[in-house]
Amino acid sequence: DSLNITLSNNELYGNTNAYILDNTNYSSINNSQTYSNTNYSFNLINSNDNIIANSQTYSNTNGFNLTNSNNNNITNSKIYNNNLGINLSSSLDNNIYNNYFSNTQNADETSGSNYWNTTYNCSITNIMGGNCTGGNFWHNYVGVDDNKDGIGEIPYNESNNFTGADYLPLVALC
Repeated sequence: DSLNITLSNNELYGNTNAYILDNTNYSSINNSQTYSNTNYSFNLINSNDNIIANSQTYSNTNGFNLTNSNNNNITNSKIYNNNLGINLSSSLDNNIYNNYFSNTQNADETSGSNYWNTTYNCSITNIMGGNCTGGNFWHNYVGVDDNKDGIGEIPYNESNNFTGADYLPLVALC
């Protein structure tokens, strides 16, 4: 087991997996850029209570994979131009919010129960530049923002691939 590892300001590309966290707990990856990897950029297996924040993962086969991994936070990151943005399998209570998703398939949650948004908060600017934080930006979200707070009024659940939904999806500012 690995504990309390901090990785920051890295650029990883052209690998099978950029990061593999296997039995890694209470660790963080910040300000990372991963691209052109043939499997996953972030592959968490049996890893709990980790933070991945302020990162970009793009032009990979897959962005994130969490298998048997619980209580992780993925925030303030841009996940785009991948075949699959994030896959969660047998993983519980992960917090995934304030991220930008624009992939062939944004997310797949095959089993488990995870959180796709945090508490509605208008004291922090979201990843799209809106006045409030809540959930994630999804490139294929078709809801509206009637009150212009940067949060869509209709929950997002990509093709019913979540056990729940992103109840506070972010919208692009006009």
